[in-house]
Amino acid sequence: MLIKVAGGQVDRNDGRVDEKYQVHPMLAPRWDLPIARRGALALSGEEASAVFAPATTAEFESLLKRRVDAMNAPNFGRKTQGSLLPGLEDG
Repeated sequence: MLIKVAGGQVDRNDGRVDEKYQVHPMLAPRWDLPIARRGALALSGEEASAVFAPATTAEFESLLKRRVDAMNAPNFGRKTQGSLLPGLEDG
């Protein structure tokens, strides 16, 4: 389902090279995703497992809500309990 992108992606702040993957272009239309690569989404192991394990729908919904809530008012920029967003550690 995923293809490893050669060369990864260089982090602008510290020069670290992160591994980068893309959804296989043959599968992208299944989820109405574009086949072109644009941007990057950092996922924790827990988030990646929830996305690719269809039996964990409730866990996926919970992680999605937590992630989206942290990006919307009134929680924008606040540390939230169990947040998985970079810069918003558990707190």
